[in-house]
Amino acid sequence: MLSATGQELADKLNLIDTIELLGIAYHFDNEIDDILDQIYNENSNFEDNGNNDVCTCALQFQLLRQHGYNITLSKSLFKKFLDGNVKFKESLASDVLGLLSLYEASHVRTHSEDILEDTLPFSTIHLESATPHLNSPLKEQVTHALEQSLHKGIPRIEIQFFISSIYDSRKQKIMCCFDLPNWITTCSKCCTNKNLLKYQGKNI
Repeated sequence: MLSATGQELADKLNLIDTIELLGIAYHFDNEIDDILDQIYNENSNFEDNGNNDVCTCALQFQLLRQHGYNITLSKSLFKKFLDGNVKFKESLASDVLGLLSLYEASHVRTHSEDILEDTLPFSTIHLESATPHLNSPLKEQVTHALEQSLHKGIPRIEIQFFISSIYDSRKQKIMCCFDLPNWITTCSKCCTNKNLLKYQGKNI
């Protein structure tokens, strides 16, 4: 049983994102749907995002859009991050995780979403500029994303990259915040040992 009761919005979103990137979301379809339903019903118009950072706002939009929620993107989602010309503030250039979330969110946009149309070049330029100065594993994560966004990637390859390069940096916080089945750790260990393609074909 996957429980997110009492957790902050950012923690809930990161939990879902991590489980999906591990390639094991199908074990938690109902729980993920329940969490996203709650998030959507509480704030479907993104009008109460004042306390959330750009990373959380972008990830919220990305996950809800990927799961088929009827989202009409308005300026209210990112309004605190826009300047007087309705452009993203240059101060965001130092927030690499925020830029990365904006970059991924821009790949699930529709043609009528002008803000996200501007998001792609904005985030790409600043991520490319920041990459040489980053440390691992963030440097590898950004480099990989710029080569191929998650939305356009091949699932098995994205899972393998996430587990081998990024999961360890998220694992401790995720395990501390949530009561997760022990076999999630077992799954990650098996995949980290480069048995991903064989392991993913089994019924966990």
